[in-house]
Amino acid sequence: MLENTYKIYTQLKHVGFLNSQPDDDGMLRNLPLLIQYRGIIYPHLSLTTLMRSIGESSITIEKGDYGPVIRVGGYRIPIQNSGFAHFRFNGAPHLYPSVSAVDLLNGDVSQEMVRDKIIFIGSSAAGLKDLYPTLFDAQFPGVKIHAVMIDSILNDQVVIYPVWRDVALLGTALLTGVAISLLFAYISSPLLAFAGTTVWIGLMLFGSFSAFTSLSVFLSPAAPVSVALMLFTIFSVIRYAIEKRRAYVWFRRLANSHQLTMESMAAVAESRDPETGAHIKRTQHYVKAIAEQLVEEGHYGETLTSDYIDLLFVSAPLHDIGKVGVPDNILRRAGKLNEEDFELMKKHAEYGKRIISSTEEKITESNFLVLAGEIASTHHEKWDGSGYPLGLKGEAIPLSGRIMAVADVYDALISKRCYKEPYSHEKACRLLREGRGVSFDPLVLDAFFAIEPTIQEIAATFNDDNEMVLGDR
Repeated sequence: MLENTYKIYTQLKHVGFLNSQPDDDGMLRNLPLLIQYRGIIYPHLSLTTLMRSIGESSITIEKGDYGPVIRVGGYRIPIQNSGFAHFRFNGAPHLYPSVSAVDLLNGDVSQEMVRDKIIFIGSSAAGLKDLYPTLFDAQFPGVKIHAVMIDSILNDQVVIYPVWRDVALLGTALLTGVAISLLFAYISSPLLAFAGTTVWIGLMLFGSFSAFTSLSVFLSPAAPVSVALMLFTIFSVIRYAIEKRRAYVWFRRLANSHQLTMESMAAVAESRDPETGAHIKRTQHYVKAIAEQLVEEGHYGETLTSDYIDLLFVSAPLHDIGKVGVPDNILRRAGKLNEEDFELMKKHAEYGKRIISSTEEKITESNFLVLAGEIASTHHEKWDGSGYPLGLKGEAIPLSGRIMAVADVYDALISKRCYKEPYSHEKACRLLREGRGVSFDPLVLDAFFAIEPTIQEIAATFNDDNEMVLGDR
């Protein structure tokens, strides 16, 4: 504020002020139309100019629907309780016409250019610090700031900041919270929830835009939109966590049902063949250890995924389930089988495949029995093609069958049978080496020998306690 010397301003017919005050972010958006100084209320230059232009010498302050209003003749200017009025820019400074002093002095300005206009005469030199940062220009001339305010008043475009806007925004934010909560409570589809949230945000933006363009009322949509986005994010994360938990529980139940199915089917075989107890446990752990060693050595990595190895582990107990189809007089015979009986014994591989396939056909999703059937039907095939039941050769034998073949034969060799004493680990390994490239996949057999300490530990953990058992022939 500038105050002239006493002798000067006491002789003036009209006294006012031309102060401007930017917002906290440094942008100029409003002007104080009235200020109180030493007990006297003074008008701003733009307000005084309007009053002089329409022949009004006084103003009244009224209470409007949106807050205080200055009435000047037929004009009503909404202000805040602080006396500030928010003007509306039409754009950059060049959109507000001006003429230069030189053109005026040279007579180049016609009367038509200034007739019926409210004119401010002044300069905006940078040295006078009369340039203001606005949304449209970082150096908006101060003299044109007054023109912007007059233009906003004359065109009824002064922006209204209602005194009840805080209550309205709080209510809208709360309503938004309720709406988004109900949306997620009653709509399970993520797409529909996203669409509903988007529509609600669109309504908030449209309502704010409509109020501004039609009524010049500014109600910021930032609070309700922020609430909508925040709740959408929170509820989406919560829903995702819940669904993930449900999926995990469902997966565990499915995995348990898989395991129970395997164990139930293995129990059928165990009821016919007492050998399956510890033998099943040992071979189950052998195949897993061999598979993991193959991956460690860089072999069959595309097939031996972690999921595949887990399924291999739970499928292994069914490798001899076909023995339920072999007559007791053959399955439990203590002596050596003749050729005819041995042919019947060999059919347990076919029976196993058939039993598992009959169950497999009834499962339409995530058929976990496929691998079990593969193991049951191929674990007696040999690398050179001399095995049974199909005489498959080399890599035509499924990898699961090749791994089980090594595990099954090793365990049969170190186990006590009615027709033989258990072999030592060393002797069993020597016999296995003789079958390298003949009965067994060389890579699988090499992986077996690479983990001999692990194999021996498994054998010791799940031992037969010197129990007489039956086994493969």
